[in-house]
Amino acid sequence: MAGLLLLLFLLCSIPKEGFGQKTAGQPSMYVFGDSLADVGNNNHILTLLKADFPHNGVDFAGGMATGRFSNGKNAPDFLAEKLGLPSPPPYLAISSSPNKAEAFLNGINFASAGAGILDSTHRVNLFSLFIH
Repeated sequence: MAGLLLLLFLLCSIPKEGFGQKTAGQPSMYVFGDSLADVGNNNHILTLLKADFPHNGVDFAGGMATGRFSNGKNAPDFLAEKLGLPSPPPYLAISSSPNKAEAFLNGINFASAGAGILDSTHRVNLFSLFIH
């Protein structure tokens, strides 16, 4: 867990210069992980590993299920809050965004419950870190 937080902190400190924008580097957060960091990516894929049940989110703003595998905020949410950043949205939720490039530059959460480094970790429709 400490390694994940260190990785998130380092990613937050990378400036966004060089992405076609002429703005000063603005911190962004990019999250990779499993159910401990998932903020709703699994709600957008065909899998049994979902957290869209009423008790998941009762302590979150709005009191509705968000796709987080908790009753409220998860570790990336708390880290973003401490750094003064917005919690990054689920990667698959930006498909309906009119400006996907802007969404990527502002930070994205790629975490997916059940995901692992190896494809053999879980053989259902989940994210993989490997490109085939």
